[in-house]
Parts: sequence; structure tokens; C-alpha cells
Amino acid sequence: MTFGERLRALRDHHHQSQSELAEFIGVSKGAVSQWELDDVRPTWENLMHLAEHFNVTLDWLVAGKRPPRAPYRIDATGLTEYHFPNKKPGSPPLT
Repeated sequence: MTFGERLRALRDHHHQSQSELAEFIGVSKGAVSQWELDDVRPTWENLMHLAEHFNVTLDWLVAGKRPPRAPYRIDATGLTEYHFPNKKPGSPPLT
């Protein structure tokens, strides 16, 4: 999975458009599109905003080296929410 594919998977998982993510980060929609196409890499500052926004590690976002933080997991279909089997219904999310 490339950086752009990971970013697209995160954005899709959070039901955000490129425009919404661009507005949140403070860049153009075109910049987000170029990131997802792996044409251009974001600045370190923007990478940090993306990792914080999506609650993932920079290692995973940039290079896919470590798994993303909970509650995500990666499987054959892409990025999905991880469900903790021992978590009681109605308890606060694990982070």
C-alpha cells in the first residue's frame, strides 16, 4: 500500500471528501488529490496534521512500517475498524 492509498483509505473510512480534508488541513483540494495519487508528498507539518486528524502513527502513514493505532486494522479489503472482543458495549472507545 502506498502513502496515497493509505491516505485515501483513511479519508474514505472517515467519510470525508477531498475538499473537506483539504479545508481541515489548510491546503487545496488539488493538493490532497496529488497526495492520494502519490504525485507529491505533503510537508512534515501537513503529515503531522494528517496523522493527528486520523489518529494514526507517522510511521504507518508515511511508510506503512507499523500498524496504525487502534481502533484500525488492515485486512484484504483495506482499512477497517478494529473491534475489541472483550470491550463491553457502551464503554468509551479505546485509544
